[in-house]
Amino acid sequence: MAAIASLAAGVVHVFATPAHWGEWPLAGAFFAASAGFQLLWGVLSFPIGNVFLRVAGILANLGILGLWGVSRVWGVPFGPHAGVPEAFGAADLITAALEVAIVVGLLWSLLPRESHGVLSVGGYRAVVVLAFVALGAIAVPGSTAALEHSHSHDPGTADHEDDGHDHEHGTDENMDMESPADTEVSADPEQTAEEEDHTHAPGEEHD
Repeated sequence: MAAIASLAAGVVHVFATPAHWGEWPLAGAFFAASAGFQLLWGVLSFPIGNVFLRVAGILANLGILGLWGVSRVWGVPFGPHAGVPEAFGAADLITAALEVAIVVGLLWSLLPRESHGVLSVGGYRAVVVLAFVALGAIAVPGSTAALEHSHSHDPGTADHEDDGHDHEHGTDENMDMESPADTEVSADPEQTAEEEDHTHAPGEEHD
C-alpha cells in the first residue's frame, strides 16, 4: 500500500514540477527530487522492502509533509515569496493525503504481527490490485489539478493578458488626451459666435 501510494504521489509531483520550476528553479528542483525519490522508492519497495528502506521512506515523506505544512501556514522562509503562505489546492491536498498514507502504512508494517494476521498469497494479490485501482483514481485527479496549475501560470498567457491590459490602458489615455482638444475645438466656434453677436449687436441698434 505504501509503495503504491508513493508511486501515485511521485506521478503528481512530476506533473507539478514544470509550473514550480517556472516560478522558482529551486522549488522546481525540490519537486523533481521529491518525484524521483517517491517513484524510485515505490519501485524498490516491491522486491526489497527491508527495514532500512521503510525507515527512509518514513523520514523522507515526513520531511516533505513538514515543508508542505510550513509553506501553507507561514510560507517558506526564503525565495521570491518568502513569508507568504501559499493557497491550498487540489493537487497538493491529494499528494499530502498520499504521503500520510505512506507514513501510516510503513509505521503499521513495522509493528510486530502474528502469523494468523498475514494475508494469503491470493489475498495479497487482491489487495494489491484494489490498491492500484483506488490510488490510481486518486492520482489521476491530482495530476490533472497539477496540470491546470501549470497552465494557469503559463508565462505566455500572462504576457498576452498584460498586453491586453496595456492596449486598453493606452486607448483610455489616448481618449483622455484627445478629449481636451476636442473640447477646445468645440468651444472655439461657440465663443466666436458669441463674440460676433456682441460685435454686431451695437451696429444693429445704431441702424
